[in-house]
Amino acid sequence: MSMNSSNTNQVASNELETMLKLSELYQAGFKMDDAIVEVQRSSPSCKAYMVDVAFFCRMFTGGSTFPLLRCLDMFCKSCGHNLLIGEEMMNHLAHYDFKISGQTMVLTRFALAACILTSRKHQDGISKLIYKSDLDKLKNKDSTRKLDDMLHSLWTEAQKVSNTELAYIAFGKAAVRMTLHALSKQKIAKQESYDSFEEIVEQFQADLVSPASSTVKATSASAVSTDETSVQDLVNCSSQTVALFQNNHIKLNEKYTCPSQYEDKIFILKSIDDTGAHFEHSPLFGDPLKHCQDLASLKQWKHTKRETTQLCPPALCAQRMAYNFPSMQKEADKMYVNAILMEAYMTNKLKEDDMVSFTLHPNNLVLMKKAKKKELRFFPAGTCTAVPEKDLEKIVEKNKATLVWYKNKPFNVQPFKAVTSLEKPENGIFCPFFWAKASEEASEINLATGWVDFKQLKIPVLENPDGISPQTLLFKSTEEHLELEPPAKKAKSG
Repeated sequence: MSMNSSNTNQVASNELETMLKLSELYQAGFKMDDAIVEVQRSSPSCKAYMVDVAFFCRMFTGGSTFPLLRCLDMFCKSCGHNLLIGEEMMNHLAHYDFKISGQTMVLTRFALAACILTSRKHQDGISKLIYKSDLDKLKNKDSTRKLDDMLHSLWTEAQKVSNTELAYIAFGKAAVRMTLHALSKQKIAKQESYDSFEEIVEQFQADLVSPASSTVKATSASAVSTDETSVQDLVNCSSQTVALFQNNHIKLNEKYTCPSQYEDKIFILKSIDDTGAHFEHSPLFGDPLKHCQDLASLKQWKHTKRETTQLCPPALCAQRMAYNFPSMQKEADKMYVNAILMEAYMTNKLKEDDMVSFTLHPNNLVLMKKAKKKELRFFPAGTCTAVPEKDLEKIVEKNKATLVWYKNKPFNVQPFKAVTSLEKPENGIFCPFFWAKASEEASEINLATGWVDFKQLKIPVLENPDGISPQTLLFKSTEEHLELEPPAKKAKSG
């Protein structure tokens, strides 16, 4: 079990100890999300607001080697304190917007954390020195910018000192002194008073050459992660990095609008560097419109999901033109087949409507008047759809479809809805071709399938090869089968 800063294992870890565990796991190869899950199993005191603790650890502790976290740990150990920051203040340390353009305020956040963790003013183990109202005093102030700038300068100097423990403790002291001076809380904090930042800097220089008051050995990292994306160094960073941190909606190659300058034009962010963010708008005609926005004014650019106007390339335009598109030809063929089949059906309808009749339960086709040889010719009526080549063999095998052929391509005829009740005949139609049933009895079979070529559409029809007496049930043969190809013999003209 990992010990906390008091070297006991009875007390749940505070925020600093939790961040140290996260950093250890991260440097050992864990992804930060996995490290969070692992640390939560030990039920630290800050478990309820682990998201804020982890965010602070990722963004404000100096990058993948966590130098600021190590500095904070050494400084707190030298003071002998083990306080909790608390949920509300931890959230503010992680997410408070100081309104200082161009700066992430990493070291100011570090200094505030150091003040809280080492405070002599506390209750029930929770620091009672720094409040949100104190952060509000620092917001959007030139003095706050100066504080952060001076902390940067001191941190840079501390990192050059070979004695890391000495340098880190000296920097921690200076950070606390500067913060308390900026907030006018030196007396409340029961700390020695300094009249200016410059005086604190002089004391920092003196602390760098005097022996460290603590002999606590700093914990070294077990491994260095090569993943620089999860944990970031916002101390030694460029203006570009600061701008991206303060404007998390800004991302390369995304689309943006700036209504105050360009009305409805849509720009794409092509690049960003310390000189500014480089946006580009591509009109339909003419040269692209380029705009370089200074990094301090990126908030006026709004991310958009709208699509940019695009002009179709000539080759694609020709390829997808309706009359050149293969599917268009297929649709044209289907429309032609449906129209021709309907025309064939209407052209070859029965001369007398009462020539045949129909029975229900079971369905049968009945000849009501005498029919001479080949006097009957029943055409299918329905909706035609093209049969995919891959499905043809299966359809033929089942032998239940009705196929017509056009340009050697099969089309399946789906019958229109048939009458199912003589009491409600308006719900369907009678089509003799589909009403005639198949029979295995040779004595009953009086219809045979023939083929008609009607305007290049080959259509199966039912004909009577012999004369038939009236009041006779009409049957076709079960022996007839579909073929994979159109009829070989020349079909009769319809």
